[in-house]
Amino acid sequence: MTTSSTAHPRQPKGQPTGGQFAAKSNPEADIELEPSWPGFTREVWQGKQAGTVWWRDADGKLQDPPDGSPAVRRFHPDGTVEWDEHWRAGKLQDPPDGSPAVRRFHPDGSVEREGYYQAGRLQDPPDGSPAAQRFRPDGSVEYEEYYQADKLQDPPDGSPAVRWFRSDGLVANEAHYQSGRLQDPPDGSPAIRRLRSDGTVEYESHYQAGKRQGGAPQAAIAPDQQLYNFLGGVRSRLDSGERPTEIVGPFGTHGVRYDEEDGEEYATVGFALPDGVFAEIDGDAYGEMVGFRIYLGEAAAEPGPAIAEPDGKP
Repeated sequence: MTTSSTAHPRQPKGQPTGGQFAAKSNPEADIELEPSWPGFTREVWQGKQAGTVWWRDADGKLQDPPDGSPAVRRFHPDGTVEWDEHWRAGKLQDPPDGSPAVRRFHPDGSVEREGYYQAGRLQDPPDGSPAAQRFRPDGSVEYEEYYQADKLQDPPDGSPAVRWFRSDGLVANEAHYQSGRLQDPPDGSPAIRRLRSDGTVEYESHYQAGKRQGGAPQAAIAPDQQLYNFLGGVRSRLDSGERPTEIVGPFGTHGVRYDEEDGEEYATVGFALPDGVFAEIDGDAYGEMVGFRIYLGEAAAEPGPAIAEPDGKP
């Protein structure tokens, strides 16, 4: 384990690392409005705690309507927007103004997450900012991820494809990727590093083409935006009334079962990350994610409790 001090970039509090649209806030919306356009179908799902509106084209594919509003919009219980998704011909797509295809909002209206897409794939926008970011309520960046054609990829300047920031703006975790695989950068530094609050290295691990190289096992950082998108897609399908027994996602095929607890129906989705990749739990503990549960009555999703710690806890 390396314990020497290391310099690492600081993310100024309240200043997103990139994306000229990151500071925009949640638009106000009235779920009762019912605009219409020839060839477009509007679908509405209204639950006890939230509602969702979908727009589809004449072929039944999700598609932004002619006024440029998002094809999918979900609402908080108070009627404000929880998330927006822009689609073109059934694929997530950044709208013409260059804003992100996917945005989720905090209850106060500030942006919580955003993702840039081209033809359904996560893609860094032309200005070089990260394809995926998550923000705290105060506007500071919690994480950022760079993608090329839906694969994690270090940007041209060689900085890590994935970085998680502490609340003070200092880097907590970072990971280098090439074409979606963990990979040590050309200078031979480790693909993965976790840093203490004083800037010293807590642990590090070397990778070549996604395979760990020597040393004690360490936990890789799961691609958060891919997990989030998968979970959101499953929840949207269940919200619309579908009850699939299998769901195909970016990590394979997942079985789904339906149960009831204290009179409340829920779905359990089997889930497994790729070998050697672990999810971060509660900020400082890592484990294998083997399933998550979605409560159907209130459409509230949360990870399931079944977690196995990896060998060699960081």
